[in-house]
Amino acid sequence: MSAPENNERPKAGAMPNPVSTRLSHGMPQELADSVLTALKGLEFGSVEITVHHSRIVQIERHERIRFSHSPGRDEARGSAP
Repeated sequence: MSAPENNERPKAGAMPNPVSTRLSHGMPQELADSVLTALKGLEFGSVEITVHHSRIVQIERHERIRFSHSPGRDEARGSAP
């Protein structure tokens, strides 16, 4: 027996966009846009959505900036350049 079409998984390597297809379903466009804005450009961090009585009441964005190398860090450890 084959699986129904709506349960198909994306092909390997395909990047589905569940945010744009699922968020706006039954949600006011303004809220969906606010969530997408919070996610836009976020490389490291999190977006927290607070819900009270089945309604979104707050969206928080926590962004982290990561550095691959901090100047002076090696010198503090006593490493030679």
